[in-house]
Amino acid sequence: MPNGVALDRVRPAGQPWRHRLRARYGLPADAQVVAAIGRLAPEKRLDVFLDACRRIHRQRPGTYFLIVGEGPERWRLEALARRFRLAAHVRFTGMVDDVPAICAGITLLLHSADVEGTPRAVLEAMAAGVPVVATAVGGLPWMIEHPSEGVLVPRGDAAALAQQALRLLANPEARAALGRRARHRVAAEFTIGSRRPGPSAFELVLWHRYTDGRAADLSGFGNHGRVEGPVPAPGRAPGSGSLAFDGVDDRVVVLPSKSLRDLRALRVSAWIWLEGLGGRRTIMEGYGAFSFLIEPDGILEGTIYNGSRWEGVRSRPDLLPFRKWVEVTYVYDGVDTSALWVDREQVGLNLRPYGRIEPVGWPFGLSVGAWPNQDKRVFHGRIEEVKLWRLPT
Repeated sequence: MPNGVALDRVRPAGQPWRHRLRARYGLPADAQVVAAIGRLAPEKRLDVFLDACRRIHRQRPGTYFLIVGEGPERWRLEALARRFRLAAHVRFTGMVDDVPAICAGITLLLHSADVEGTPRAVLEAMAAGVPVVATAVGGLPWMIEHPSEGVLVPRGDAAALAQQALRLLANPEARAALGRRARHRVAAEFTIGSRRPGPSAFELVLWHRYTDGRAADLSGFGNHGRVEGPVPAPGRAPGSGSLAFDGVDDRVVVLPSKSLRDLRALRVSAWIWLEGLGGRRTIMEGYGAFSFLIEPDGILEGTIYNGSRWEGVRSRPDLLPFRKWVEVTYVYDGVDTSALWVDREQVGLNLRPYGRIEPVGWPFGLSVGAWPNQDKRVFHGRIEEVKLWRLPT
């Protein structure tokens, strides 16, 4: 399960906390304060945070910045702050034992990590009603509905972090609206005892990597597949082996496995090389349970069957490029959120309670690259690998 916050520890953002924070760190009483909270480690990319601070300071020189936490990168970050001529405006707090009080006193949280799970600091800021600008990595797109509950930007993009921060710093009404919606989201779904599963809760149960037309399962569950249809040509363009589908009747059939029957919630990802559209192109199908597919107009779609109807999430049309390798991902959290990603950028989101996913049905079971009952809805192109995660029972 993801991190959660205890509501009795939350300090709602307000003037008393703002005053205490500024007095504590020797800041002007009316200063806007932008913070980063977390371990000072390379993957947190606090160099990107400081680059964004430099850009913010150029346009709003009265802004101050906090780096809250400790770690091996501190000496390098202090040197970088001096190089950026920000030393007078950046405070390194070291370790603190009252992060909720820090969150309640800041104006804005910037989270610049390259690698992330479900960071507690982001949840605590959201719970305090403080707006968050963060990189769209790890569990952050799961936690924050962009742009209504917070703002997500590409990893490593200091200019985008600064641009969104400047927009919010200049607009108190927008900050208040974001903070209000973020606080409601945390209270409903990320308090201690929340039932929403985060990415780390999922268990990998299928991992097929294709080389020269063979299904090599790496999941450890023994979900070995067999290729049906013409023997695919070896190699991919460019790189190593992949499984080629000719748009007629190729597919990989995964043998029945107990690990695939009760999914509860699921996550599917695949590396695909799309040659063309035409009819519906199925990437992966769990018979009577879920489908991950591309519609004739280029819409990427993920659906689940809850026993009475198919429900899901769709991207905009013509999103996927031709003759280029892309990673596509579909997640249904088993509660009320379906989402799609292309190359780790969110392209679709649907917040609606669907209920439990039906078990994968047999005799067709699970297929890659084709509709299980062979009605010719076959992926046209290549698939390098597919992965399927479930929420354990």
